[in-house]
Amino acid sequence: MLDQKTLNRIVITAVSLGFLLLIGIGIAAAVMVQRNLDHTRWVNHTYEVEKALADFRVINERLETTRRGYLLSGDPSFHRIFEETAALHGPAISRLQALTEDNPSQRVRTARLAAMAQRQASILRSSIAGGQTSENFLDDEGVRLTWSIRAVAQQMADEESRLLVERDNVRLRGVRE
Repeated sequence: MLDQKTLNRIVITAVSLGFLLLIGIGIAAAVMVQRNLDHTRWVNHTYEVEKALADFRVINERLETTRRGYLLSGDPSFHRIFEETAALHGPAISRLQALTEDNPSQRVRTARLAAMAQRQASILRSSIAGGQTSENFLDDEGVRLTWSIRAVAQQMADEESRLLVERDNVRLRGVRE
């Protein structure tokens, strides 16, 4: 039979092990919560970049569309809308640049977008001022720049989609661990 002293030691050891187990479980839970928060932050960041990119794409398309509308109709409301939209171009690029600071390949693409967008706005503004476009739509530099901007924007969207899949895979691996 166990004496009282031995029994007390067993009880204290069992209670201590139970507390250590609870502390370990608490630490594991805190680590999992932190991982989940990090994952959520990165997924939200991806969605922010995708939204900013979609906003930029709309602005870019609207610039070309309003320029073409003005050149075809001479309606001054198209010119007004063009100028209002052109005023949004720079801030949209700045937002993309700020959101993609953490990604070197996206920073390069955003810098290309910024340079092309600035050139595009200048060309479109000049064609409006001169009231003319190229005889051949395919030879119009503003149109070619619009296509190039679309291509770079699509590359950025593809990269963000890839990052989202990668981040989801990291989360799923974390859940399995």
